Amino acid sequence: MSGIETLSELRRRKSALGRRLGPFEFFYDSELPALSQLKSTFATLRPSAPVITSAAGQMTIAVESAEAAFIFLKGLQTQCCHSPGTEPGFGGLAGPLLFRGMRDESWDIETSIARVSPNERAAASHLTDAFSRLTATVGHGMAGLRLPPSSYVSVAQHYGFKTSLLDFTPDPEVAVFFACQEGSMTQGVVYFQNINRLLDQGLRILLAPPLFKRIEIQRGVFVDTPGVLSKSLFNRIVFPSNIPLTVFRNGEAVDLLSMPDWIADASAFVETWAPGKVLDSFSGDEWEWDFYAKGPTYDPVMELARWLDFYEDARYWLAGLVCGSEEAFLPRLVNAIAHDNPELASLHDELQRLFGKPT
Repeated sequence: MSGIETLSELRRRKSALGRRLGPFEFFYDSELPALSQLKSTFATLRPSAPVITSAAGQMTIAVESAEAAFIFLKGLQTQCCHSPGTEPGFGGLAGPLLFRGMRDESWDIETSIARVSPNERAAASHLTDAFSRLTATVGHGMAGLRLPPSSYVSVAQHYGFKTSLLDFTPDPEVAVFFACQEGSMTQGVVYFQNINRLLDQGLRILLAPPLFKRIEIQRGVFVDTPGVLSKSLFNRIVFPSNIPLTVFRNGEAVDLLSMPDWIADASAFVETWAPGKVLDSFSGDEWEWDFYAKGPTYDPVMELARWLDFYEDARYWLAGLVCGSEEAFLPRLVNAIAHDNPELASLHDELQRLFGKPT
């Protein structure tokens, strides 16, 4: 068994221990001997030290593998989230981080709509609008949700329609996964930055509505940006991307890419039905796509309960700190989540009351 495979196994075994609130790990006393053994084994397999360079205030970290990239980023995240937001840690970073993994470091950080030629953008945006309206109709019919189509643009982005959003995640394990491709000859890269600095640039952090489990599994969040983000805004870690990273939770490998059949069917429907249609003339009942026959077959109560957990967990990832032995939230970041996602914040409060959770 190679060192990389062994590091992967250690990561799997550790994921089966303790409990987690966002990026924070807590272990039970009964698990401490097993945790100590994992740490001892890791000490014999620790990757080579990263090579760190800095230019114009931005760091580039070069490591030997995807496993080494995750180890570095997880350690950095732990350091940044275990200090008050006013005390910078490594590289001047402090507080929660966002990550974006890309399989080729030469690629620009640009939105999908920015990659469309100007004369085709109106048609591409029309399809995005149609998909957002259709999924909003499904949300209403399936779970009684009364969210506007604008709340579903993040879903359209996630499933390949052209938008002004960029996919990010607060989970470095997920970001490294998306920077890998088996057999690739390129350098993978994960860009990362303090969320406060992104907000300082006027960027908005968006979440996804209920019913879309894959986004929740990926801990996906979306950054609204006018087009191309300068790479100079981010620090980055680079590594050979040819060996994939497996994401583990609760001791099991997680499938980050599974897509329900109804999503594929809805996407295909929109691409054939929507061109040329005046969407504002259609109400939810007039779609020629029957979600009762083709849509999700989920238990709506279970879906809403899971999304509520996702939303609350996202607040730990995006706004949480540990100060000493106490958990805390950065008010600016909590307020930004609610401000940038007003309908979802209201839905969160409504579901808390429905399920009898304290506000």
